[in-house]
Amino acid sequence: YYAADMGADIINLSWGFDLDSLDATGQAEVAIIRDAINHAVSQGVIVVASAGNDGADQVAFPARHGNALAITAADDGERVPDWASVGTEVSFVAPGVELIGAFPTDLNSYGTARWSGTSFSAPLTAGALAALYATDPWDIATHIVDALESSALDITPMNPGLGGKLGSGRIRPAMAFDEL
Repeated sequence: YYAADMGADIINLSWGFDLDSLDATGQAEVAIIRDAINHAVSQGVIVVASAGNDGADQVAFPARHGNALAITAADDGERVPDWASVGTEVSFVAPGVELIGAFPTDLNSYGTARWSGTSFSAPLTAGALAALYATDPWDIATHIVDALESSALDITPMNPGLGGKLGSGRIRPAMAFDEL
């Protein structure tokens, strides 16, 4: 609610959980999160969420929410790793395997480490959408998502039981600019 009310254009949710394991209190909390996502989308905000890292054939919540873009991970060979959650809810695939990032070595310094997970794929997608949006901030959010969708590379999951492509495919932000 706060982000949408403060004028956010894109919200990244790099977290998630399985809805099936929740008790009544957890279900009530999910209702609040659903309302917040719906509120943000009603304000024109694009909501991007991590699909999950448990290799499930359906994505975690909040990526499972119909108003969120569910993002799963792929490596540099366009392969979706076994640990990346997939399913019909997936909107896009983005890099998420062995990414180099900062790692604190003590209180005052940082080194680098390699990280993997859909929690890295989702913010990369949110950043791509932000770059597209920055080129024409008066454009509507759906046009920006459509540009990313039109330029995505169709990739096939390693699990043949999933069939077809993964959402719109792997994001290609540089090519999406041509779609605007």
